[in-house]
Amino acid sequence: MKHHMPTIGIVLSVLVVLLLRCGNAAAASEAPVNASNSEAKPAETGRSEKTAATEQIILSADRTTATTSPRSAPILISAVLKRADNPVPDGTAVDFAITSGTGTLSGATTTIKGISTVRLSSTTVGPVIVSATAGSASAAITATFQDQPKQAIVKVNTTGNLATGRLIGGLLASVTYPTSRYTIASGDVAPSGVAGGATTTLATNVETAGLVILALFDVNGIQTGEFATLIFQISDGYLPRMGDFAVTPAASVFDTVKNAAIPGIGVSVQSLTPR
Repeated sequence: MKHHMPTIGIVLSVLVVLLLRCGNAAAASEAPVNASNSEAKPAETGRSEKTAATEQIILSADRTTATTSPRSAPILISAVLKRADNPVPDGTAVDFAITSGTGTLSGATTTIKGISTVRLSSTTVGPVIVSATAGSASAAITATFQDQPKQAIVKVNTTGNLATGRLIGGLLASVTYPTSRYTIASGDVAPSGVAGGATTTLATNVETAGLVILALFDVNGIQTGEFATLIFQISDGYLPRMGDFAVTPAASVFDTVKNAAIPGIGVSVQSLTPR
């Protein structure tokens, strides 16, 4: 037996080495190898989040009131359409419809750079509700049509606070207006308000298109307030706006004593009334 011990020891040593090599080989075979012969990392697992595209539609109009005259410019209604806060692709369909009232719609019903615009007109007095729908988004807007006014009544006044004992003895001012929308004759300008007394004289000049010159004199003096009424004829199809009329910056107001300019007293358009 002693003669065989070294042989058995050698055999056991060889078996241990083989077992260790087999274990390493088995472990190596469990790890995938890529083309560079290095271990490939296991694929990472994660979530695939899908957020539903949120559609949004916003309606706006260049104005909300127009006249029923066939010559009236139509109201422009624009739909701004977004999906997930980004403009929708060009050519996205938008369904415009009149849901209340009487009117006519015309124009594009697909988007360009996220916007689609239609024109609304009507020959019937009253409100018109227009809706717009695209996908799951919808919105509505209201416009109002009224009879064509013939005249625009414009009141002009002086503004500011007079010092105690000081009165307005005269003023010179000019009112501008767009000639494409209005006309006025010399007989359509008259003193009113604080200038309605017998001692007040209001001289006017309307010879220059787009300009009404007002020259007021009062020997006794007047307080601040409305002093002139201007009656303009309105072009068919147009609805007057306050911004159409303005007093030029060169207006001057003088006192009754030395005809000196009164500081802090100005001239402005007080009101506009269509009829």
